[in-house]
Amino acid sequence: MTANPTPRDLRDLAAHLAAVAEGDVASGRLLAPYTSYRIGGPTAIWAAPRSAQGVQRVVEAVHSAGAPLFVLGRGSNLLISDRGWPGVTLYIGENLSDIHFAGEQAEAGAGCLLMDLVHAAVEPGSILIGAPAVPRTQFWRQVVALRRLPGALDDLRAIKRRLGL
Repeated sequence: MTANPTPRDLRDLAAHLAAVAEGDVASGRLLAPYTSYRIGGPTAIWAAPRSAQGVQRVVEAVHSAGAPLFVLGRGSNLLISDRGWPGVTLYIGENLSDIHFAGEQAEAGAGCLLMDLVHAAVEPGSILIGAPAVPRTQFWRQVVALRRLPGALDDLRAIKRRLGL
């Protein structure tokens, strides 16, 4: 396959990906719903594996086929042409957003949102404090779980000093 795959090449690749991806594979899916601006045409092939092994298999298959690959995360601040993408879109979002805990260690999937991880890590009844640091340009939040983190009160004092509070 070349950088400009034929429709038959794409059909064959889509069928192969459906067999190995361990997830959702589709042709012609619109990308607009997956971007924050809600803009974007169709992708030739959509692959949203539900496991790291599925991601690996998709990447290997696309690489072997020589097809163009676009890796799409949560689509924040991303503009995609209304003409779409002529190759394979590998989606890493809700499909790979699992969170696992082992004691004080957390492992989060590549598609996990930071706030989802924070909410999952905080014990019920904990107090969360968010502090805006850069008004009018970017909203930054330092989140502290007061009952869970050692030295959290010291961290809070440091944040307040940094913000001039």
